[in-house]
Amino acid sequence: MAEAVGVRLKALREYFGWSQRELAKRAGVPNSAISVIEQGSVSPSVLSLQKVLKGFSLTLHQFFSIDTGSSLGAPSAAILGDANGGACNSVAQSNVGVTLYNGTLGQPAASRIPAARGLLVLSSGTADFFTIGAHYSLAAGQSLNLRASVPYRVEPSSSECTWLVVDLSH
Repeated sequence: MAEAVGVRLKALREYFGWSQRELAKRAGVPNSAISVIEQGSVSPSVLSLQKVLKGFSLTLHQFFSIDTGSSLGAPSAAILGDANGGACNSVAQSNVGVTLYNGTLGQPAASRIPAARGLLVLSSGTADFFTIGAHYSLAAGQSLNLRASVPYRVEPSSSECTWLVVDLSH
C-alpha cells in the first residue's frame, strides 16, 4: 500500500512539474516527508496524506480516483481528454455537454481532472497540453481524447486561444 501511494504521489508531483521541496512548501510539511512517502518507506496516516494533498488542492477521494498509470500515447492527428475543461480564464459558454474556454498567453493554467470521457478541440490559437507523462503542442483544428480520471492542463502558447471540451459520456 505504501509503495502504491508513493508512486501515485510522485506521478502527480511530476505532472505539476514540482520538486519534492516545492510540494513540501505548498503542503506545509518537511521535504523529508514527501521523500519517504514517494520511496514507499512509510505508509502515511490519513491525516498526514490529507495534509500533503492540500498542496495539490485534492481530496483523498480525488487522489485515489486519478488514473496515474494510463499511457495516452501520441495523438493521431488530434485526440486526448476531459469533460471538466482546462480553463485558464473564464468560461465563455456552456451548453448541452459542450463548454467553450478562452485562454490568454501568460495566464496560469488550471489543472482539471475529468469525471467522464471527453474530447478537447483547439478552435483557435496554439496551446500546450500536459497530462501525466505526456506533453503535446496543439494548433487550431487539432483535438485530443480526454480520459476520465486522468488529470490534464492546457496552457495557451499564442496570444488568444480558444478550446472546446465535449462531454462524451452522454
